[in-house]
Amino acid sequence: MTTFQPSALGLTLFFLLLTISNVSEGQKKKQDASGLNDRYQQIMDMSSKRTVIKLNANRYRELVRTSPRNYSVVVMFTALSPKRQCAICKHALDEYTIVANSFRYQQMFTNQLFFALVDFDEAQDVFQQLKLNTAPVIMHFPAKGKPKKTDTMDIQRVGFAAEAVARWVGEQTEIQVIKLNIGSHYLPLFGYHIPIHRSVC
Repeated sequence: MTTFQPSALGLTLFFLLLTISNVSEGQKKKQDASGLNDRYQQIMDMSSKRTVIKLNANRYRELVRTSPRNYSVVVMFTALSPKRQCAICKHALDEYTIVANSFRYQQMFTNQLFFALVDFDEAQDVFQQLKLNTAPVIMHFPAKGKPKKTDTMDIQRVGFAAEAVARWVGEQTEIQVIKLNIGSHYLPLFGYHIPIHRSVC
């Protein structure tokens, strides 16, 4: 019976390749972490200036679709230019902005969720990529994994009022916008009554 013993050279090459592989993996993790920190800081800076962040195609790909991410983004895809003749787009944006503003100034505010806006005239290729042929559309992009069917808000069924958007955001993210700035009355949100004050900032 013949047996083969690994040579010293073979063992040396094996451990050398293993070391190179570990170093490369470590460098990739460092690069991913660095990229994540850069993206997070960038979206934080943008959010500090506007509660609804305006994204062009490049910013959308960088901040919303690039992995890894440690934050979720709710995006309204819209067509605000008068030439697009979207009669409801401005009204829908007003309602969406109420939710974003209310979220920013509530006690349960977290830096793990951001609200953004992508306009057709600044990101036509994004609309084509997502196969969007109507506006407005509101989608949730979770921190991990791809968006599911439920991550697209069914505006045809529930409408786009701030109350509906807030409920849907809570369902998708488990982060509840519990106080909306919408009129002097009480509205049942998430199973209990809360004071609402309508105001568009």
